[in-house]
Amino acid sequence: MNRIIRSEWLKVRSTNLWWLMLIGVLAFTAIAIAFNMLTGYVELNPGANQGVPDVSPESIATNLYTSGQYFGTLLAMVFGILIFTNEFFHQTATATFLATPKRTRVIGGKLIVAIVVGVIIALITTVLAVPSGLGFLASQHVDTFLGNGDVLKSIGLNWLAFAIWAVFGLGLGALLRSQILAVIIGLVAMLIGQTVIQIGLGLMAHYFHADWLNKVPDWLPSGASTIMTSPGGADGIAWWAGALALLGYGVVAAVIGTLITRRRDIS
Repeated sequence: MNRIIRSEWLKVRSTNLWWLMLIGVLAFTAIAIAFNMLTGYVELNPGANQGVPDVSPESIATNLYTSGQYFGTLLAMVFGILIFTNEFFHQTATATFLATPKRTRVIGGKLIVAIVVGVIIALITTVLAVPSGLGFLASQHVDTFLGNGDVLKSIGLNWLAFAIWAVFGLGLGALLRSQILAVIIGLVAMLIGQTVIQIGLGLMAHYFHADWLNKVPDWLPSGASTIMTSPGGADGIAWWAGALALLGYGVVAAVIGTLITRRRDIS
C-alpha cells in the first residue's frame, strides 16, 4: 500500500494540478474572508445592520474562522474527481491496474491521498482565516471565542467536511469516469443544484402547505456540511446529524465507485 500511495503522490506532484489548486484555495479563501468580515461588521454594528437579523458574536466568529469552506470543499471535491479520472483522461489506467491488479488497493491509495489533500486544503484555509478573524474581532472589541468549545469543534468539523468532500469527488469520478462530465456534474450539483432544489421545494411547501419540504435541502450534501460546522447545529438539526448525513454521502459514493471500478472494463 505504501508503494501505491507514493505513486499517487508522484502523480499529483508531477502535474500542474497541485499549484493550480493552491492558487484557487488562496484566492477563494481571501474573497471569503473579505466577505465574512464585511458581513460581520454589518451584524456587529447597530448603525449598519438595520433590517439585518441579530446574529450571535459566537456565530460570527465561527463563520470567520471557517471562511473558505464553500469553495474550499468544492476544490476538494474537484481534486477527488481528478485524481481518479486523470487515469482515463491521460490513458494511464491500463498501466496502473496492470501494475496493481487488485483494483481495490489502487482505489484505497487514491482515497488516502484524496483525504490528505482535503485536510491540507482545510489547513490552508484555517491558517488564513483564523488570524484574519482574530484581528477583525479584536478591531471590533468583541470576544474572539477561540477558546470556546463549540467554536473549536466547528473548526475541527470543518476539516472533516473537506476530507469527506474529497472522498465524495473520488466516488463521483469512479462512477462516471469521464473527467469533463464528472467535474461538470459535481460543480452544477454543488453550485446550482442546492439552490434550485431549495427554491423548488419552497414553492411546493407553500402550495401544498407541507412545511417539512423546507427541511429537505438541509439533508443534501451542501446543507449537511453547513449544519455540521455550525455551533450547535442549525435549523433545529444537531451538528452530529449533519456530520452523519455528509459522511453517509461520502461513504456511499466511495463504495459504489469502488464496486463499479472492480467490475468495469478499464479499456
